[in-house]
Amino acid sequence: MFFSFPHAEKTPQKKMKPTDKTKVTDTTKKTPPVNNDEAINKIKKFREDGEKKLLGNTLTRKTVKFDNDKIKENIKQKWEKMDVYYDGDKVIRIQTYPHAGSSERNEEFYIMDGKLVFAFIQDKEKHEGKDMGEPGKEFYFDKDKLIKYENRTDEKSTNLEEEMRKYESNLISEVNDYMEIIKNNK
Repeated sequence: MFFSFPHAEKTPQKKMKPTDKTKVTDTTKKTPPVNNDEAINKIKKFREDGEKKLLGNTLTRKTVKFDNDKIKENIKQKWEKMDVYYDGDKVIRIQTYPHAGSSERNEEFYIMDGKLVFAFIQDKEKHEGKDMGEPGKEFYFDKDKLIKYENRTDEKSTNLEEEMRKYESNLISEVNDYMEIIKNNK
């Protein structure tokens, strides 16, 4: 016995296009690479202007010694004091100094609108206001993110990404601690 299904005979068949199973399609949206040149140039100009003001003695300097009980122990162990430089009533520069005989390291920070934008770490003699281009490590920050790291020392990194994450976290935290000390020392 043979059964016939009328609807089956009338249903047109779709033609399937052959697919290339070797192709992989990436459906994730690609974010264009961030161009930090504008932010870096702005920071360089800010630092350059700050260095000129420093050399021209137009900044107000206040020395803060790290010798009272309100200072965190890790800061007191590492640093003897910091010089805070004001342009009007705004902190624009912080320079830290180690305890005599303990280290030759100096750290310099530039602050724009209350935020860290530039840090310079130098392990040798410091030439304040004239250190641009000298050996050291330079860090450029934008919105609490490290956007450029330039190492002009003989010290080579074994894991650059890890080193950058560490510096990003530590330097921002350090400057926030200094800004709190400055606020409490007014």
